[in-house]
Amino acid sequence: CGGLHCGRHARIMHRRTVDISVDGGLCGGVIHRIMWIVGGLRQLEFALRLLEILRGDPIVVGVLAITPGDHVKGALVLPHGLGIVFRGEAYVGGPGQCGCIVGAGVGTGMLVDVERATGERLRLFEFGTVYRYEKSGEVHGLTRVRGLTQDDSHIYCTREQMKDELTSLLTFVLNLLKDFGLTDFYLELSTKDPNKYVGSDEIWEEATNTLAEVAKESNLELVDDPCGAAFYGPKISVQARDAIGRTWQVSTIQLDFNLPERFQLEYIAKDGTHQRPVMIHRALFGSIERFFAVLLEHYAGAFPAWLAPVQVLGVPVADEFAPHLAGFVKSLEDEMVRCEIDYSDDRFGKKIRNASKSKVPFILIVGEEDMNNNAVSF
Repeated sequence: CGGLHCGRHARIMHRRTVDISVDGGLCGGVIHRIMWIVGGLRQLEFALRLLEILRGDPIVVGVLAITPGDHVKGALVLPHGLGIVFRGEAYVGGPGQCGCIVGAGVGTGMLVDVERATGERLRLFEFGTVYRYEKSGEVHGLTRVRGLTQDDSHIYCTREQMKDELTSLLTFVLNLLKDFGLTDFYLELSTKDPNKYVGSDEIWEEATNTLAEVAKESNLELVDDPCGAAFYGPKISVQARDAIGRTWQVSTIQLDFNLPERFQLEYIAKDGTHQRPVMIHRALFGSIERFFAVLLEHYAGAFPAWLAPVQVLGVPVADEFAPHLAGFVKSLEDEMVRCEIDYSDDRFGKKIRNASKSKVPFILIVGEEDMNNNAVSF
């Protein structure tokens, strides 16, 4: 059921992002070291330095292990499962895809075409699998995992366009969350940590002020999160309250002047000059796995019919009525309704109790009268 839900969330988000002219893509799970170095993930460098003494031409088959010091078919697995060596080059399973999508989607030192048919913005998104080595005591269900799927989107625009783009993104994010039944929000503004940032103070001030203006114009409660920003830029996070008042961070929008600078991205302005674009990081669900966990808690397992992994459960009164029920269920499945039939040996009363506890939205019952009338009962 979890896999079905994650896939369904991804399809819904894919349709909605295509509707607003966002180009889809996919970055690899293990990326060449240079992408992370240029992107500024300095915490990986201690591991990458270990590779400088390695030589040879190892062959790697399969996926990353997470046991420090292991050798998998000739490949050194770095501490905390950060990467592998392949043909003398270092590849790293990083904690995020931002640097990767700059290089793969745009290109280091290349021109960004921000004057295109999509309203003079370049919008890219992907469902990227990223890896974070959480300690065993920190791993918790679907809310804290080591491998997760992020619905990453990165938008490139001019400084003049960024406020309108941020406003549009925040509206889009809130509307999508409402589609899933989350309606009680407040915003959190994460600002610079003076001990962990790249870029100038002037750029940070401009980015922070712009995000604050957009947040205030949404008329939602705005809470400060001092020193809570990532090293490359401030962010707005959408905090959603579930049915019993618990708060969950879901969507995030980050303004970034620094990665375009580090990757030397440029666009040609209308006056013919080369200018540096602004980059906006946006995650709708954050982690699809974690968002599924939030919905489980919010609905207490009783999902609305459109979202439930099983929408209809058929319960025959006796075995002889099962073929008639199966025929009706087949007609529903032909219309893409997700159905199951209880063929167990339990008595009818217990089947009904089990069906009620399963929180399936619709329960179909077939007895002799239903079969004779070519009907079913709810």
